Amino acid sequence: MMLDTKHRFQRIFEVALLLCCLSLGQTTDDAHDSVIVIPGNVTFAAIFSVNDLEKGACGDYVMESLQSIVAVTWFIEALNRMNYVPGVTIGLEVYRTCKQPHMATEGVAKLFSKYGLTDNVQQENMLFGLLGPGTTSQAIAVSSLVSLLPTNQRVVQISGSATGKQLSNSSLMYSNFFRVIPPDDTQVQVILELLKQLKWNYVAIVYDDDDYGRSAATELRELAESEHLCVPVFARVPLDPRSEAFQDKANIIAEQLYSPDNGLIRGVIILAGQSTTKQLQQIINRRVTYVRLILSEAVNLMRATLLTPGGQVSTITQGALITSPSYIHLPEFVPFWNELWTNRSVFENKTSSLPWLGGYFSQLTGCSHSDPTCWSQRGSLRAGLVVQDGGTLDLYTGYQVKAAAVMAALLKRLHGDKCGVLFGLCQPLRDAVFQRTPVLDLLRQSELDLPDLSSVFNVSAKSTVRFNATTGDISGDGHDPEYIVYNFRKDGQGDFSFLQIGEWMNSQLSINTSKAQFYDESGSPKTWSKFPPAQCDDNHDCLNCERDVGNDVIFMEGDFYVVAIVPVSDRDPQDLLTCGDVKANAGADIAQSVLFAVQRVNNRTGIFQHVLPGKRVGLLVINSCSSQLLVRQRLMQLHAGTLLLPGGRNSASILPRILGYVGAFFSAISMAASETLNAVPRPFVQISAASTSTDLSDTEKYPNFLRLPAPDDKQAQAMLDIVERIGANYIQVIYDSSTAYATGLFNKLTEEVNSSRHRHKVCIAQSIAVKQEGDATKYTRIVSRLRLKGEARIVLVILHLEIVKQVLDNVLPYLDAGEFLFLASESWGRRHEVLQGQDRSRLEGSLVLSQELTPDLAFQDYFLQLDPATSLNPWLRSFWEGKLGCYFSMSFSRKGKSGLCGDLANMEDSVQDPRIPFHIYSVYALTLGASKALSDRCGSQPTRLCDLLTSEDLFSAMLGVELDLLGKGKTSKVFDADGNGLVGYKVLQISQELVYEEVGSWNNNSLDLRGRDLFFPGGSAFKTSCSSLMECAFCSETQDPAQEKEDVPVAAFVSVIVVLVVIIAVVLAVFFLFFRRRQRNKAGRNEATKPTVNDVALPELFRHQNDSADPAHRNAETHNPNRFQQPLPPRPPPDGNHTEPPPQQSPPLNVASPLPSDYLHPVNEHYVDPEQTNPKRMADEESDGYTSYDVPVDV
Repeated sequence: MMLDTKHRFQRIFEVALLLCCLSLGQTTDDAHDSVIVIPGNVTFAAIFSVNDLEKGACGDYVMESLQSIVAVTWFIEALNRMNYVPGVTIGLEVYRTCKQPHMATEGVAKLFSKYGLTDNVQQENMLFGLLGPGTTSQAIAVSSLVSLLPTNQRVVQISGSATGKQLSNSSLMYSNFFRVIPPDDTQVQVILELLKQLKWNYVAIVYDDDDYGRSAATELRELAESEHLCVPVFARVPLDPRSEAFQDKANIIAEQLYSPDNGLIRGVIILAGQSTTKQLQQIINRRVTYVRLILSEAVNLMRATLLTPGGQVSTITQGALITSPSYIHLPEFVPFWNELWTNRSVFENKTSSLPWLGGYFSQLTGCSHSDPTCWSQRGSLRAGLVVQDGGTLDLYTGYQVKAAAVMAALLKRLHGDKCGVLFGLCQPLRDAVFQRTPVLDLLRQSELDLPDLSSVFNVSAKSTVRFNATTGDISGDGHDPEYIVYNFRKDGQGDFSFLQIGEWMNSQLSINTSKAQFYDESGSPKTWSKFPPAQCDDNHDCLNCERDVGNDVIFMEGDFYVVAIVPVSDRDPQDLLTCGDVKANAGADIAQSVLFAVQRVNNRTGIFQHVLPGKRVGLLVINSCSSQLLVRQRLMQLHAGTLLLPGGRNSASILPRILGYVGAFFSAISMAASETLNAVPRPFVQISAASTSTDLSDTEKYPNFLRLPAPDDKQAQAMLDIVERIGANYIQVIYDSSTAYATGLFNKLTEEVNSSRHRHKVCIAQSIAVKQEGDATKYTRIVSRLRLKGEARIVLVILHLEIVKQVLDNVLPYLDAGEFLFLASESWGRRHEVLQGQDRSRLEGSLVLSQELTPDLAFQDYFLQLDPATSLNPWLRSFWEGKLGCYFSMSFSRKGKSGLCGDLANMEDSVQDPRIPFHIYSVYALTLGASKALSDRCGSQPTRLCDLLTSEDLFSAMLGVELDLLGKGKTSKVFDADGNGLVGYKVLQISQELVYEEVGSWNNNSLDLRGRDLFFPGGSAFKTSCSSLMECAFCSETQDPAQEKEDVPVAAFVSVIVVLVVIIAVVLAVFFLFFRRRQRNKAGRNEATKPTVNDVALPELFRHQNDSADPAHRNAETHNPNRFQQPLPPRPPPDGNHTEPPPQQSPPLNVASPLPSDYLHPVNEHYVDPEQTNPKRMADEESDGYTSYDVPVDV
């Protein structure tokens, strides 16, 4: 906008200066700059380039421009011969510009000075209108000048070749401008669609540094990037292709096509005129020959533009694609043009009125046309100008003639309206022409008939023309293609020519790929499908092209909307308001499941037959990026109406029609979302498919929150029931201290242990708090922490999926088989990716809780059929690439990946994420409940959420929803009275084949564990309990659970005192034994002595219930604090073979064998109750439980 304003003021200044010169009569008059080609009493003034620009001045003659002048001259002469406008002779005066805007405006100034704009006097001739100029920059300059004049002085201007998008502003800045050729925004759309069909997404754009090139290139780049296509090289070149600056710039561009930063750029789009294109392709062709070109209409379909200096077809132009407006055939003009260059008398006659032809002849032949010898001897040079059978004229020639035809038809229509049957220039016609406004209004508002021109030439099979009153652009009729795609390929005779392979009509591009032909560097032909597309190089990461999709959304139009909050991306640990990478698990697939569910609701079958009758449910999916700050920000933007949606819309349009929310996934994000939604004017119901924190059960703080899964207090009970049932009472816990879910579940576990001792005889030996690390190898420190309490061999794992894989990758390689047994929370669940990695055999026998609903098999088929390139889901490509380690054809990140991703539909081992059914059913519950509430409160055909409908109404309606969650053909309530889910847990065990086997369930506060299906490393003797005074000192009883809070410090103090007393006693015993032995040695050093009982008292003091070969050594090692300060051995190689010495703690669990069913009995021969070996606790009948006073250690 600022640039446009700057140019606008520049134009105003130029116009003011020119008008000043006009008033003083100070204009130059160079006979070579203007020619009256046809005298007449009504003049059409044509403003054409005639010459090229060279070093700031007029250079060589341009044959294409001269051809247009000759064709327009020929056409107007034909009209005059047939008395097309009764009694009126149309004149033609041509001004040359040498492609310089200032010469174009000077020419117009001369015209205005010569013909006058306001004096309606009986002149012999008068100026009717302007034809041209040929380029956008010149057309802008001329129209800017004319449009700033008073309305009665604005001469109509019609161009046949100025295609710049800026000129589509006829009603304002360029009020006198019209054109008969499609504008560049059409061409840009054609090129963009062509790139997409070619699957080119990594290209260079090179353009002329003028209004045409800058505008088209900028718009193309913006549209390309909006379609996720990358333009690593975007370069403008000077207008003078013979200048040193041009040569230097072209060489730099050639180098950028194969630089280390860019890799190989195989596709180049050139938006430039003939001269630029010709010089540029020749320079690039000398440096690199693997690139292929897409060229704009400015090459004019002239074969010479695509040749080498030696006249051969350049390697890089073979197979080039050219986008062009439809070619206008002039069958009657071609013979005249050919005769002009073969018949000397015809040429001499034409040269007398058009001397520039003589100049071009001399430029071509090196001698004068007036020399008969030159004419006869240079025939071979002139032969190249003759249009052969099947050949074509310059593209713009037909459009320049069409512009003259429209101008003539306008004059004829005006003559008929003003003069009737009178011949010549009647006074009403003169008045209309000098008033100017009637001429412009007639062109804007009327359809001009051109039937009587068909005998002169074929106007693209179109007999009428109409212009858009606002833009001044010619309107299409929907029957003829607006644009054509040509392929520069070999024809049947083996010559390279322009073959039409595609059409653009009604905003659609159709390509006949069977006709297309490309060529490799050796010249061998390649078909459309076999030619390598212009994409990022396989051995290069085009990371500068990677687009941040974190802010994208999924949006589907509807009458009412479901809004989903999904953690598609990880959070950025460096910036809480920025998204990290797209997750490879439980992200984009979850988002797609929500879309799938909404589409199923819209099918109106089964239980959805009467949901929102006659209305369509729309969808908005927001990426939470696992960040509380981001989800708050985006929800605030949504409800402020400022969240951007696809198509340039914002969220204000959907606010009155939001039914409610599905999400979030993580508990902390659900809390943040609920708190934010409670603060908006109309609170919204929120149904989570995954959040389990007990904090969310607070109905006062989160009054509109519901969830399908059960809260974590149920999970804590389930985990402790399992621990007790398998005969363990001494455990460790690893949990994520940075998430609300993990800390909440851990707190609930410790609360259960402390408050339910009479039921759970469990001691938490220690808790290891971890957090997400940028360097995952730091998790190896967990190994030392675990071995610090090595007898607590059951390890509860409460980690989110994003962390658990990293922890296992860095812990399992350093553990021995059976050293620890893991019991994981439902966040691990039945996720197969957890079992994929190094040393996963260490997980054999581990148990996992899982909340599951019946997988939707229809979704799985649907999901695998999706094409990431065309899906509404903007995260799908990154999701699959991260999951499979491959890349898709349109990917910019390729280096180090396995290759192209295969057909997803053929994947045999794809497993549905356990939370996908929860999200599908959450959508079902929300739409069913909202439909009932809307019907009850807002009538049968609501268009928005009416004022009578409250969040309490919606919440109450949700509580009444019943669904068949388990796929058994029987519906049941989804939520309890507080909005919590009623789904229980499945107990899974990891088998020796590393698959999940279902071994039990936990429902309605009851554990059902099938003993015959269980197996554990070490067989039936497996147990985990403290076996030493020092270990057991960490587990002290509490006299009364009601007094636990105030008694804990006292109990802890007593425990510490007991430990200190034991240590002091040991030290005194050692000192005493040492003193006694020394005394004996003094009494008789030469007497052979035998060991006494006292000699083994110290090791026996630390010998406990242990079957290891060297228990004394084991316990000494176990209780040596320095042992845990030693560094871990080097990380083993990927094959799992390493030389780490076996740890000297708990005995290895040798075999994996099924447990007998009686093993699960609460009291059995293999379970050792510490109370039976502790006199103090046996004497105390008021309390028989254990508690832990261990402070969590943050790893």
